[in-house]
Amino acid sequence: MKGKLLTVLCCMVMVFAANTNSSAQAILIHYWNFNNNTVGAMYTPTITPVSADYTRVATTGNGVLYTGLYGMIGNVGSYIDTLTSVTADFDTINLRSGATSGQMMRARNNSDSMELLFYIPSTNYYNLLLTYGTESSSTTSGMLQQNYSYSNDSGNTWITSGPGLSTWSYAPTDTFTRASVHFMDIASKNNKKLVFRITFTGNTHSTAAKGNNRFDNITLEGDTISSTNTTGIEQITSAPAYTMAPNPVTNILHINSDMDGEKSIIICNVTGQTVYTSNDAGKSIYVNTSLLNSGNYYITIRESATGRVSTMKFVKQ
Repeated sequence: MKGKLLTVLCCMVMVFAANTNSSAQAILIHYWNFNNNTVGAMYTPTITPVSADYTRVATTGNGVLYTGLYGMIGNVGSYIDTLTSVTADFDTINLRSGATSGQMMRARNNSDSMELLFYIPSTNYYNLLLTYGTESSSTTSGMLQQNYSYSNDSGNTWITSGPGLSTWSYAPTDTFTRASVHFMDIASKNNKKLVFRITFTGNTHSTAAKGNNRFDNITLEGDTISSTNTTGIEQITSAPAYTMAPNPVTNILHINSDMDGEKSIIICNVTGQTVYTSNDAGKSIYVNTSLLNSGNYYITIRESATGRVSTMKFVKQ
């Protein structure tokens, strides 16, 4: 009976958590709600970035920019035209800091020749989570797929696959839904040059001349890096949700948790270089460390179901 009651209570907690705007991250770093944007429509090639309505990092260096893909110039490319949110769009997803539903940003076609860039410096923050509300203008004219990539060097090079992001695409519907992506790459934290990119597929400009994707309530959240951190690696500031043994380890590291389900595993050395990645499931995980060089390492575990991230330090003999 106690076991059944505990299961019911856990399910209730999970349902409650899924219907709130909270996240595992502690601090709101950047926030765009576009309610105060008075620029009107901007067209290529004279589109300029829209600064965040709220930021903790800097008054400059952040911005959302709609621009020609790889140097191309779109035929229309208007960025934002003070489109007012309406009740039918359900544009209340991810509202923060007392903001109300007002204006949304419209990334206009021809979107297949454009890219949407989020300049999101993460100076002094890690465990980064990007969240936004989005919709397609329709399934027949708006773009049906948002494809992700990111850059740790202001867009000089782009990472398009691998373990660096928790997901690499999102399919919007014709009403607002929530899209979220975790930055798993250790190089993305504490990075003033971090850029997130969306490109669009699913319709072409010849069949979607009037379609668009819409965005609102864009947030970047994270945890503050301890002032005592001198290694470039996240420091543990609270009791981890996992235990591991043996530590030091020679060949096999055994990790235990109270949480079942899928998890991504990333091991980094003290310089922040990723040396091991895997995807596992269950409360008990075994990691083969036999190929690692002797030294100190950090293991980061992200739970797919909850988004919870835990980081622990271990020594390889």
